[in-house]
Amino acid sequence: MPKKSITSALDVIGWFCSKAAQNKQRLSPKQLQNMLFLAQMHHLSKHGRVMVPAMFVCYPHGFYEPTINIIIEHGLPLLEEPIFESNTSMILESVWQKYSSLSEHELLDFITSLNCWLQYYHQDEETIINPIDLTSSFVSSISGNRSSSATKTKIRLSQNGPVQVSPWQPRKVSNSSISQKKEG
Repeated sequence: MPKKSITSALDVIGWFCSKAAQNKQRLSPKQLQNMLFLAQMHHLSKHGRVMVPAMFVCYPHGFYEPTINIIIEHGLPLLEEPIFESNTSMILESVWQKYSSLSEHELLDFITSLNCWLQYYHQDEETIINPIDLTSSFVSSISGNRSSSATKTKIRLSQNGPVQVSPWQPRKVSNSSISQKKEG
């Protein structure tokens, strides 16, 4: 089978469904949608271009691609696992390794903790998002999530670029300085 460029988000959904079937897993429609979003964002952040032509909608359960949403509602057609170019396959495999073991709830918690979701989610609204506009906030979120779990620091974007922010540590005051203040 020849390698193909991705012309539809359905190809990515087919890849994830095939991968799930090989691993005797089942991904819910929300998991498929969020993994499609994560694949798009990881590809954008690594290569600077979209993997699939798709717009996403920000809603309470993360992000979804509207056309794929309608297809999933009516039942996915029988999809073969497409063979992609190596850089695309590496991104998809990486997303699979990182996120496929998460339950629907854990994946939702992860997605809704991302700066890009927090920035665009408005209660009782669905907001159409161009994924290119989310790249910098997505990158800051995943680098912030990685460092916060290891060192309890966060990465925030400043006017001059990313800045590492650590938790506030109150200075220690000796007993002698406290007693001097009480006397004075």
